Amino acid sequence: MSQFSSIGTTLFLSMAALCVQAQDNWDYASVHKSTCADGGQLEMNLCLSREAGKVEKRMTQELHNLMGVLAHPASLSQSQVAWSTF
Repeated sequence: MSQFSSIGTTLFLSMAALCVQAQDNWDYASVHKSTCADGGQLEMNLCLSREAGKVEKRMTQELHNLMGVLAHPASLSQSQVAWSTF
């Protein structure tokens, strides 16, 4: 099995596991919403902005982890730039 196939299989199985987990807790944003539910609109906006920053940092770490195992990570890097622009 090629490295690309094994990475693809790993990603597919990881996504499948996340979907199964999401069935039990379908509102995965509820943690962030309940964390930021106190206060007025300004406080909630600031809190959600901080939470979004934490998620962005984790996604960036995962991207770098994935790029470390790919033989040719350039296309993934290009996709990430396109997603960030979106």
